Amino acid sequence: MTGCAAAAAPEGDALYQDGEQRFTARFDAMHSVLMAVQDGQWDVTLGGYGAGAGPCPGKNGSRDGYILSDYRRTLSLDGRDPKQVSDDAAAAFTALGLEPETTVFGSDDRAQWNVIVEGDPVGRAVVSVEVDQQKILVSADAACTPGDWTALDAMVFDDPDGTAEDLWRRTPATEGPDAVPMFFFPADGPVFWNEDGTPVEPQPVVSDPPARPSGG
Repeated sequence: MTGCAAAAAPEGDALYQDGEQRFTARFDAMHSVLMAVQDGQWDVTLGGYGAGAGPCPGKNGSRDGYILSDYRRTLSLDGRDPKQVSDDAAAAFTALGLEPETTVFGSDDRAQWNVIVEGDPVGRAVVSVEVDQQKILVSADAACTPGDWTALDAMVFDDPDGTAEDLWRRTPATEGPDAVPMFFFPADGPVFWNEDGTPVEPQPVVSDPPARPSGG
C-alpha cells in the first residue's frame, strides 16, 4: 500500500480561516509570554505584527505554501534583572506546554540571555535579553503551511489587486495588556503608522477587531 496523498491546500474562505486560526493561536500564546515578562506596553517592530502571509523559504516565491508574517516585539530592559526576565519567559513557555531552552552568551554588561522554544502554536520563538543594549527582543517564526500566500495576504489586507503601497501602516505599533488579535485590515480601517515610519500617537484603540466578510 502506497502512502496517502497530501490533502489539498485550502482556498478562499477556508484559506483565510486557516490563517486566522494559526495567527490567533500564536498571538494569544506569545501575548501570555509578553505579559509574563512585563505586563505593560511593548513596541511592535515595523512590519513585525505577524498578520498576513509570505512565501515559504526556499520555494522561490512559489504559491504552494505560506508562512505567517514575522512576529517581532521589543521592550526596554530598563534595569530589570536579565536572569529574572529569562526565567519568567521560560516559565510562560512551559505553561503553554512547550520545552524552553535557555542559553547565556558573555557575562555582566555584555551578557545575552536567550530563551528558545519550538512547537505549536508559536513556531520557533525566541526571547533575547541584550544587556549592553538594554533591550528585550521577542520573535516567533511560523512553519510553512499549504496554501497560496498571495491570496491569503490579499484577503488579510483587503487588497484584491495587490496594488496598495501602505499596507504596513494598518498594523498596530504597540501591544499592551488589553491588546486583541487583528487579522483583517480593511482599506478604511485605522492607521497605526505615520508615513515617515513613526507610530501614530496615541495609537488607535481597537477592542472589537473588524471581521472579514465571508466570500469577500
